[in-house]
Amino acid sequence: MFLPAKFLWSSKVLSKVKALAWLVAHGKVVQSSRLVWVPPKSLEDMLVITFKGLGNSLRGKTLWQIACLTLIWMVWQERNNRIFEDKGRTEEMVWDLIRFYSSLWASCTEAFRGVPLNILQLNWIGFAFQKFED
Repeated sequence: MFLPAKFLWSSKVLSKVKALAWLVAHGKVVQSSRLVWVPPKSLEDMLVITFKGLGNSLRGKTLWQIACLTLIWMVWQERNNRIFEDKGRTEEMVWDLIRFYSSLWASCTEAFRGVPLNILQLNWIGFAFQKFED
């Protein structure tokens, strides 16, 4: 599977999230037979497409990149919680955590310097379409 290395390794997510995404992309992580991808149909498709909903700005691209990696991380965490601890979160809670961690990691980037985390969490779309200002 092709994985855009620059996309992955230049992101501002935790190193363990990058490592997991790399392993998943190279088929080194055992996937449950219940795991069925919906469009995009593969991890590769998800990482290489440009999501127009967040715009083509630096902020939009940064959010998309981080959201993709956060999704992989949270699905892995949820899988492990359900298998090894017999605990699961609601779908709503998982999405809230994806939004939280994506916002947290995006707030550490140059593109979102000076943007308070709580404001970023509440208004992804608004920030994605704003022009980057120094």
